[in-house]
Amino acid sequence: MRRREKPIADDERLTQYGNKNSPIAGRSFKNRPPVPTQVNALSLLRGEHSVAEAAALIQTSRSSPSPGSGVRYTTAARLRQDGFPVRPTGNNKNPYHVSVTCVDEKHMWTEDDSVRFDACFGEPTWEEG
Repeated sequence: MRRREKPIADDERLTQYGNKNSPIAGRSFKNRPPVPTQVNALSLLRGEHSVAEAAALIQTSRSSPSPGSGVRYTTAARLRQDGFPVRPTGNNKNPYHVSVTCVDEKHMWTEDDSVRFDACFGEPTWEEG
């Protein structure tokens, strides 16, 4: 059952978790859905979370982030400004979950979309080790 979520305000900070030692499709942070035919959205976390906090929310079986883990931050307004709708999709496992689409869930992400998505974020913070 989906939780009723308060809409995400433009000034809300959002966190994306990634790992430079275990890149997906050569990228430390996802910048397009890996299997858009299944889920055509990217996952972020509502709020500004440290690497350890983000890892605990995403990898609930781990007690600490794996080496090379990192986070980067943006705001809902910045994503929306570049055509990326942001909606709360929290659940019992992760109440901070946010889904980001490009235009809408039917639009297939292009390389230009991925570049624009990356440009919405500041420099990442990495967990050393």
